[in-house]
Amino acid sequence: MNDKKRLYKIKDQSMISGVCAGVAEYFDIDVSIVRLVWIGLAFIYFVGVIVYIAAAIVLPDKKDLIKKDPNFNKPFEDVDYHESKKNYTENDFK
Repeated sequence: MNDKKRLYKIKDQSMISGVCAGVAEYFDIDVSIVRLVWIGLAFIYFVGVIVYIAAAIVLPDKKDLIKKDPNFNKPFEDVDYHESKKNYTENDFK
């Protein structure tokens, strides 16, 4: 079971590259708040712009992660494992 949260960008909800939408989903907060904080960071020693550009280059897109793993971000109960449908016998456990 993989309970790790992944940081990614979401281009479907993007204004520039989707970094703020991905960060908002990661921390489960409104994307407008993330955008306002990022703008504030941009005015403080240009840090926000540099971090945004780095994140836009480094972070993978959510669609790419879903293509690699169709069970990405699904709860464990919803994941369809082909092994779970196998009929086990007593000999399988010996």
